[in-house]
Amino acid sequence: MSKEFARAVLVYGTDELRVKERAAEHARVMVPAGEWGTEIVDCWQDNAESAVSAIERAIEALLTPPFLGGEQFVWLKNVSFFADTETVKISGNQSVEATVQKLVSILEKPLADNLRVLISAPGAKVDRKAKDENASAFGKLKKLKHFLVEDFNLPTSSPFQSSFAPVAEVRERLSAAGLRIHPEALEILSRMSGPDPRQMQMEIEKLIAYCQGRNEVTPADVTDIVTPTAEETFWNWCDAVIEFRTADALQLLAQLKFQQENPVGLMINLINHARLAMKVRLLADMKLLGSGGAIGQGEELLVPVGERKSAPSAWRIKRVSAQVRDYPLVVWERFFESVYDCYASFFETGNDHFTMLRDLVLSLHIDTVKKE
Repeated sequence: MSKEFARAVLVYGTDELRVKERAAEHARVMVPAGEWGTEIVDCWQDNAESAVSAIERAIEALLTPPFLGGEQFVWLKNVSFFADTETVKISGNQSVEATVQKLVSILEKPLADNLRVLISAPGAKVDRKAKDENASAFGKLKKLKHFLVEDFNLPTSSPFQSSFAPVAEVRERLSAAGLRIHPEALEILSRMSGPDPRQMQMEIEKLIAYCQGRNEVTPADVTDIVTPTAEETFWNWCDAVIEFRTADALQLLAQLKFQQENPVGLMINLINHARLAMKVRLLADMKLLGSGGAIGQGEELLVPVGERKSAPSAWRIKRVSAQVRDYPLVVWERFFESVYDCYASFFETGNDHFTMLRDLVLSLHIDTVKKE
């Protein structure tokens, strides 16, 4: 089936911007010529009653022959009921589910030769752990052989991934403006902007304006002009803690408290960073780390615990290698144990969590200097 003109298309995913853009691209080539034959059904509904009504309108559009014959294009636009989104959770409603099943049973049959169907579901995602996913209406729809199915999902926000952003698209966008980007600058940009494509687009526009008259975006340019996400601020704090920059660590902690960030999330990030520091120091001692952060045989040791996790990027390993080189493995083992003990005490005492984090920073830094 040609992607340039598929007669039945499903586009969905948590990257809402890309889903909407891709659906619009399909619509431009699927819409028939002339005034007749196009039916667009608004399917973004936030309650069960309106969702059922929208599904019934879609069914009617699919079953109604086009006026005076000819080609017919039906677009179920911005669907919110095939799978729960972050903001709309109605797919489990019995009335919605029954009506959706009726819709899918119609779409399961071979389409009329003159019918074109486009379904776009920005924000939709399916819980991979759901036992009945394959039996669900959405699961059945995704498996239909006569449908072209495209999904665009935001990557998990994690510093262990090599890049948050679609690297090729970032390079292409900057290249169109006459700019190349230094590899380290690209890594920093990905970390600082996070997974939101809208945020990335805004930061690229700022960089293009900032670097006007030059031909390369440098790491310093990114650091100077790009606004870090909350996640990047978390990791700036972790860097300050693990590099024993006490004043910076306490100042960033005060800023994060003022921003009302989650202290448990901060602690989990610090645990992950401390664990990575310990492993990198171990691999360095075992001569398993190459130059520039190459991992070699030790890659599996650096993969975080959890589903669908990947090893940290070479840039991150290089950064952590520099952070841990001045102290032996035993220091990082004690460091990790202290951080983990503090995390456990979060749930055993009634003390203020930010106060406990401040005390942890001070004790880590004082103990390391005193013992080394």
